[in-house]
Amino acid sequence: MKRIILIASFLLGAFYAHAGLNLGSIRNMNTGSAITTDYSGTLNVGLGTGYNGYDGIPILAHYEALEAANSLTLGLFLGFGTSSYDFTYTVEENGETVLKEDSYRRSYIPVGIKGVYYIDDLLGLIDELDIYGGVSIGFTYWSYTSSNDQFDEDNFNSGTSPLFWTFHIGIEYHVNDKVGVFLDASTGMSSLGVSFKVK
Repeated sequence: MKRIILIASFLLGAFYAHAGLNLGSIRNMNTGSAITTDYSGTLNVGLGTGYNGYDGIPILAHYEALEAANSLTLGLFLGFGTSSYDFTYTVEENGETVLKEDSYRRSYIPVGIKGVYYIDDLLGLIDELDIYGGVSIGFTYWSYTSSNDQFDEDNFNSGTSPLFWTFHIGIEYHVNDKVGVFLDASTGMSSLGVSFKVK
């Protein structure tokens, strides 16, 4: 509960600052480029790899709520992944060994705060191209569901992980002022997707 309150408080503060203060910096204003270079107000949505030992192809969203300093954004990330497995087992019934089939499903929802620092200005890149490094902190809600009656009360189980840290390196190409594509390589959940300028 404390972790949920912490993240909710961050969101309220971030959106208040975003609405009340113009903390974003506009770079290269005299270049004539049509690409907006204020990093905040960007929603990134992508498909990822299995997360911290979980299988499947998760969906990940990251909203860069505000530009807290020059080229540094803070925001919230949220993901969802699920995978199912079929398996067989044997039981003794009336003195005979019987083969049975069953299945179970694992789901996970990572959520937390992500900070991103853009270095494309330092590298002198074109406005359409962004390169960044970042750090995320958060936790994962997980659940396990089985249709196997032999597990009895364990047919459903859920919980939250301890707080975790992950590191990111990414690249984004802006197709136009509103849409881009990105690749985010991470020690947690790497992802490939589309970014949208929503402010």
